[in-house]
Amino acid sequence: MTDSHVPDKAGLCAGCREQHGREIRWPCLTIELGAVHWTKVDRDSDDCVEVAFLNGGLVALRNSIDPDSPTVAFTPSEWTAFTDAVRAGEFR
Repeated sequence: MTDSHVPDKAGLCAGCREQHGREIRWPCLTIELGAVHWTKVDRDSDDCVEVAFLNGGLVALRNSIDPDSPTVAFTPSEWTAFTDAVRAGEFR
């Protein structure tokens, strides 16, 4: 097992993550994204992202205009790093 394949606290390995259509798969877990509750990040805009908080602390992010487009999935530690970077203005 290499460092890129070490499971995080949720027992998932970011290096093993795959997306197949509307499913995100880790070797030990498959999530059907059509069955989760999505929330718009900015309710006042049609052009934004939607987020879904999943079991085990996983988070999924998708384009609100095209919900069938690829979805970005985060482990808990990845989500924390991503939101910290957004707050710090790293994506401006």
